[in-house]
Amino acid sequence: MKEGFRFHWHFLLGSLKKFTHKTTWFVFGYELGFWVLFLVLGTGLSGYFSKSFTGFYPNAVSPAQLANLQGPLTELQGKLFFLIGLVLVYLLLLYVLWIVSRSLMWSTLLSKKWSVRFSTKMLLVQLIWGLLFVLPWFILFRIFLAFYATAPFTTGISALYYLYLTVIILVLIGFLLVYHHFTSTMYFLFTKHGSFLSVLQAYPISFSLVGKAWIPSVYLILAGLLVSIISLVFNIFPEALKSYPTFIIYVLLLTFARVYYRDLLTHWKV
Repeated sequence: MKEGFRFHWHFLLGSLKKFTHKTTWFVFGYELGFWVLFLVLGTGLSGYFSKSFTGFYPNAVSPAQLANLQGPLTELQGKLFFLIGLVLVYLLLLYVLWIVSRSLMWSTLLSKKWSVRFSTKMLLVQLIWGLLFVLPWFILFRIFLAFYATAPFTTGISALYYLYLTVIILVLIGFLLVYHHFTSTMYFLFTKHGSFLSVLQAYPISFSLVGKAWIPSVYLILAGLLVSIISLVFNIFPEALKSYPTFIIYVLLLTFARVYYRDLLTHWKV
């Protein structure tokens, strides 16, 4: 059967109907839990930083006054080392939470039993994937930005500047779609087979599916635009409240993207 826009539209609707299944809501819960913890921990760390440095901005400039600052500066140095360590612990904790949430989501999506061993293996797989895929693509994107920033139309006429921003946004969307396609394939293969070879297999398999994946990618872009438009409606809420429904619908979009890709990869017999 030819997999055109009509076919994928009906396929997409089939994936949307999976929101009537409790497994989809488990995936939503894991995704939501990670981002809530990310925001809570980040906000707490930011508040602690602000509180820690309050009062450490002396205006004294004379030698006598600077000599009197020796004690506070030593204390500040100690605080800096402590805060650097705290940031490293925060990043490590986020990475562990990321891995646990991904392992829970993908084991749920593929009806596999979750275990600490599975999460530990995924932690190692993610490190390898980061070196083999995420880092090279990030460097490539940075090189693109560096070269593109030197283009003659990046400054001057406002219309050309907006064209520059539009191209940057489109390229960023393209990189996100590539990341989603390749990484979802890697997670799917690893969860299905439990092998470290999944990291290496993900590259050729993902490339072989690019021709099939471009229409689903178009639908994912349209879904993102729809969610962005819907989020504008929440501007009628007070400032303190409007971020919550916006946050929820974006998490729903991420959940749908995972369910949709799980269904596609299963259909393509990966």
